[in-house]
Amino acid sequence: MLCLKKNMLLTMVSASALTILVFSLSFLYGCSASEPVTISVSGNTCGGALEDINESLMTITEEYKSFSIYTGSLWHLSGKKGLIPSEAAYQMRKADENVWSFLQGPRAWANRNIWSGEWSGFIMNGKSFGSFGCGFCCMANIYNTLSGRESSPVDLYERALTASGYAEVSNGTGAIGWGELKKTLKSCGMDCDVYYAAEDFEEFKCDLRNSASMIALVWSAEDNTFWQDTPGHYVNIWNYRSSDDTVFLCEPGSPTNNRARIPAKYVYNALKMTSKFQYLIVKEYDEKKDTFKCNNIDENWVRP
Repeated sequence: MLCLKKNMLLTMVSASALTILVFSLSFLYGCSASEPVTISVSGNTCGGALEDINESLMTITEEYKSFSIYTGSLWHLSGKKGLIPSEAAYQMRKADENVWSFLQGPRAWANRNIWSGEWSGFIMNGKSFGSFGCGFCCMANIYNTLSGRESSPVDLYERALTASGYAEVSNGTGAIGWGELKKTLKSCGMDCDVYYAAEDFEEFKCDLRNSASMIALVWSAEDNTFWQDTPGHYVNIWNYRSSDDTVFLCEPGSPTNNRARIPAKYVYNALKMTSKFQYLIVKEYDEKKDTFKCNNIDENWVRP
């Protein structure tokens, strides 16, 4: 059986983006599924012709024909043998099935939908958590997925009260603001920041590639293709896929739409432009900067 040489170097030049990508490949043709495969990448984080790269990989071996590249601050490939991270990568974007996706509403809890919990009926300073908990669900999704720990939306609510000024700004009730979202997540070890909407969809796709996760504020008045009767709502976005321009949606307000893979353009078109910012990007998790370290969910909930 013909084997590829270990540590083979393949240099590619993308004519469209004038980007040089150097791949250090270390694998054997026909290796078992458990055989380690290491691919490290350097180059422009946003870019170039990903299809060209995929075609080159396909010429290397039929065994790895289904690879696609996800770019960003953390580079990796995915294929039919599963997620294959680079050696230097830490806390890679998780495959869709590993992402947490809490639901906020009382109807979901009444129906005992997976990911729903009793927090939906909790009264926080006179207001039902189910009516404003979307941001806290999104933060809990991100924390649990990237840290490997377990916390509930209520845990993130309580964290925001002590770590972000949320108690002073809104008296601990109502939707959490961008500044408080950022401060809370930073206290949980997240490298994150808030952003204005990209000027066009191509730039938005670049933002998606450069994120481990995103919290986006959507509003049906901007576009009601996917969200209807939604005055302002935080949703959690994961795992942009360049082959079909889709993202994995964690929708705390809808059991039906939660965990759906949808066109990224639905999110971009529905961004609430009257808000101070349109989304928050999380790039990575650093355990050393995590002063939260919650790892227990006290509330009753429906675990998948």
